[in-house]
Amino acid sequence: MLEKIAELFHLADEALTREIERGQDSPPVSRPEAIPQRPADPPLAKPATPRSPDPRPEPATSRQAHYVQNLVKRIGLSQDELQAIIARVTGSPKKLGDLTKRDAGLVIDHLNTLTTEPARG
Repeated sequence: MLEKIAELFHLADEALTREIERGQDSPPVSRPEAIPQRPADPPLAKPATPRSPDPRPEPATSRQAHYVQNLVKRIGLSQDELQAIIARVTGSPKKLGDLTKRDAGLVIDHLNTLTTEPARG
């Protein structure tokens, strides 16, 4: 099989060499069936400059706030206990309405761990 591939390769190489040599002896002939040239590609657009991070984090959504309140009720926490959890999780005392989306997500994750803990008794 490899011998057949090598034979075909050499035949193609010889034919190409003859064609090139013949083309050098005579002036180029324009052929109407020639493949039209593709238009040049337009210049590449400049890459977008990365935006700097927004200095103001997005506030928590109303759905997040409602979910926190529902978890607090389900667990049976007081508002003071919720405030203590918020301060511990976010690193500073904040009201529920002052949380960012990220803060609210962290508080929700923490409260969900409390709902899955076995009952103390």
